[in-house]
Amino acid sequence: TTPTGLTLWNESGGVKGRLDVALLHPAATERTLEIVSGPEVHRVDGKLYTPPTPAGPEANGHRIVLSPKTAQTHDRFLTVLQAGDTEALPVEHSELPAAFVVRIADRVVVLAKGAEPIREAFELVVPADGTTRQVVLAGLAPGTWQIGASGEPARTVVVAAGKNTATFASPGGHYRIAPH
Repeated sequence: TTPTGLTLWNESGGVKGRLDVALLHPAATERTLEIVSGPEVHRVDGKLYTPPTPAGPEANGHRIVLSPKTAQTHDRFLTVLQAGDTEALPVEHSELPAAFVVRIADRVVVLAKGAEPIREAFELVVPADGTTRQVVLAGLAPGTWQIGASGEPARTVVVAAGKNTATFASPGGHYRIAPH
């Protein structure tokens, strides 16, 4: 395990790979993390299942069980997976009333928290440090939206039904994103 989650790695044919898992929500104090190995990896809710290929490497794998400390009717989990052969990039995140915001390298991703799309205006702060960032707004209600930064004219974007996303490049600033 790592301070932010866990790292899985493997080597095959002289090639090494890794998967870094950043567990962003629920917070570490609000969750439990268990790594299951051996025959118990195939037990789910008390029932032991036979793996599809009992002689394959997957039959001897591991399973990560992430659970909230307090059970609820609905739980939200937010993780960032980075696959590669080098150290993972730093990940930052924050929460808005209706969305999660994830920042990694020059990307900012806003994700609706629930099953319903975002229908209300919200504020987004993009760091202004000389880097132009690509911003993805995922989970917006279909229709026309305005994206306005302090001191700039608002731009209008159309969010297509079934796509529910909008994107823009940002040099940084304080944005108001609102249905129009």
